[in-house]
Amino acid sequence: MDGTNGSTTFTDSGPNALAVTAVGDAKISTTLSQFGGASAYFDGTGDYLTVASHASIAFGLGDFTIECWVNFSALPTTNTIMGIANTMTSTTSAGFTDWWFGLEDSAGTKRLRLGRHGNASVF
Repeated sequence: MDGTNGSTTFTDSGPNALAVTAVGDAKISTTLSQFGGASAYFDGTGDYLTVASHASIAFGLGDFTIECWVNFSALPTTNTIMGIANTMTSTTSAGFTDWWFGLEDSAGTKRLRLGRHGNASVF
């Protein structure tokens, strides 16, 4: 998430250079960072990044690893950190197997959760 403070342009530095779209007021911040001097900033109100479907990110076709650094200013009650979602229509709802993982703070109990949409599974 390198870039200029306040920028809404997120550049994929991977080999496929996928287009990244910022939603809400997601932006780059230089206030805190783990690497490179900048990071993505989400204020917690409808902000996220999205990438269109692409063969290079078709999870489930082999081994894969997902990793990230997250710094919450306050622990949310429920927060999705990362997930895969399809545009669901009435003709594609069967077999909807998208997944997510996130952080939950329920009555002081903190959990890292992994879930699967479509069958209400939460692990």
